[in-house]
Amino acid sequence: MSSQSDRVAFDNSVQPYDETILFKQKNWTYITDSSSSGGVFNNQLQFDLNTLSSQSQWVDLSEAYVQFPVRVKIKNTGSTSGSLTQSINATVLKNGFHHFVDSVQVVLDGSTVQASQIYENISTTFKMMSEWSQDELRKYGPSLGIALDDYTNSSGVGIDNIPIATLVKSTTGIDMSVAANSGIAARQSQQNIGVASGAVSSILSTQAKNVGKPQVAVVAGATVAAGSHSYTQFVLATIRLKDISPVLAAMPMSRNLKGFLYINYNSSTTTFSTAVTTGLPSAVSTAATAGRCCPMMVRSDLIAAAQYGDVATTWEVACELSGVATELTTAIAPITYGRLVAPYFVANPQVDAALSMKKTFRYLERNVSTFDITAGASTTITLSPGIANPKRVLLYPYFTGGITNLLSNPLLSPFDSSPATTSPFAALKDLQILVANQPMFQNPVSMDWDQFSQEVAQQGLDGGLDSQSASGLLSQQMWDRLYRFYTCDVGRRLESEDGSSKSVIVQCTNATLANMRVIAMIYHEKEITVDTSMGRVYQGKA
Repeated sequence: MSSQSDRVAFDNSVQPYDETILFKQKNWTYITDSSSSGGVFNNQLQFDLNTLSSQSQWVDLSEAYVQFPVRVKIKNTGSTSGSLTQSINATVLKNGFHHFVDSVQVVLDGSTVQASQIYENISTTFKMMSEWSQDELRKYGPSLGIALDDYTNSSGVGIDNIPIATLVKSTTGIDMSVAANSGIAARQSQQNIGVASGAVSSILSTQAKNVGKPQVAVVAGATVAAGSHSYTQFVLATIRLKDISPVLAAMPMSRNLKGFLYINYNSSTTTFSTAVTTGLPSAVSTAATAGRCCPMMVRSDLIAAAQYGDVATTWEVACELSGVATELTTAIAPITYGRLVAPYFVANPQVDAALSMKKTFRYLERNVSTFDITAGASTTITLSPGIANPKRVLLYPYFTGGITNLLSNPLLSPFDSSPATTSPFAALKDLQILVANQPMFQNPVSMDWDQFSQEVAQQGLDGGLDSQSASGLLSQQMWDRLYRFYTCDVGRRLESEDGSSKSVIVQCTNATLANMRVIAMIYHEKEITVDTSMGRVYQGKA
């Protein structure tokens, strides 16, 4: 039997030269959102896809991406501070710009092909963690704001062995916003670029915003009056549509396509007081100003007299979609609107004819629900009394109390890494999924290795079974510590069962000493047919 290298050498030698030229032209265009004005956004990005419609141009939405300006600002809401020099690293965005996405709705040809389901950011995180390759992370991670959270202190001690008082603090709850989190340094090197000094400032100066560079302006060596800001950051966030929209990821090239894309986003405001003697913020309160998650982190290890002054006062940290500058005018937004960027192709005649077709395809929709489990308790929950073509069940656990200093909602914490991670060691045991009353596991799953090897590791290219092309970013250690997404493939069935409605039930036990909430998602198949030439969309087979 010939070796693989011999086969490749032979195939390269005998393969005929392909002279086909598919396209005459490829260009990129963009459309702006219709909901913002003058850099002010209104809880939702809206894009009218009709603007992309053309008789001669084929639009590929699977390659499209969305961009919008993110502003993070720290404002003094109390009395005049003492003299301070705020750090350009005072805040950091959580792992991935997709955490600004709460839900996505896609309407094509008058039909809703992707319904608005909350926690799209958590679903996208699971997809990236389980399906991306290390090459994709290296290539696209910086562009999409991604650098994985992990925790090892300066002495080399990992999160498994640090004292609980170091991880869970009295005013912050679980605190992953410190230098021991390696993801923070990686993301800040990409996003926290000062405008007052450094190579970018010296070389690009005011042109930095015109090439899309992040910018941070801070107060240095001065007091901050009440109502004024000590910190302003602008970042141009980029999200690929194929990461947040399964239907657009599977969409063929089309022309004359009409429809709308709606993205409901997350933003938040955190207030806290600085006593400067304890080294910790006090009276911390966070509210979601849009959506239901906090998309940024405040560096708790940089809350001290040097950065916030030696006078007790209160501060407000806001993270939002905005292109409006503060009085720290040297930080300027690259753009003041949201934009959708997509490629269009002008095909040669024979290719144009080949692309003109009615194509039927399937993609995954989600149903979302939540349930609570107290420490050590067991539960049986019906996620759905009946759903057609269920494909996968995903469980995302996070703590809600039960251990001293745990917060009731860490998804809104600016110090916790969730929802980019689960809560640390948020373990379930005796897990069983029943579909149409049939158990998916021969025996209830308790061991971490069983869940990781049988389900999590079998995502991505070739089901994770080809060692030379294995994808997925998680090792068992990473999954065990911070990324405990529990999942089960429930899509195996007979052809005769296609389209039949089935109940989905979860049985599990909380294996921890903390109270827990679980976000449960059922992925189920939907089928549509697209007339690629006319832009018509039909439910099911046309």
